Amino acid sequence: MLLLAKLQVKPTLIEEIKSKKPLDITLFPHIKQIEQGKIKDFTSNDKGAFCFQGRFCVPKDEELRQTILREA
Repeated sequence: MLLLAKLQVKPTLIEEIKSKKPLDITLFPHIKQIEQGKIKDFTSNDKGAFCFQGRFCVPKDEELRQTILREA
C-alpha cells in the first residue's frame, strides 16, 4: 500500500492578523489611545492581537479577510 501525504505549515489566523496590523494605518490612532489608556472598548489581547469589545479587529487586507471567510 502506498500512502502519499502533503503537509503544509501555515501561520494561524491570529498570527496573520497580527502580522498585517502594522500595514493598516486606520488602526494607528486606536493603538495609540490604548497605549495611553484613553479607551476601554479597544484592547490588545494576550497574543498581541487588536480587539474591539473582545472581537478581533481584522486589518484591511482583502486576502486575509477572504481567508477568514473561507475558514468560517
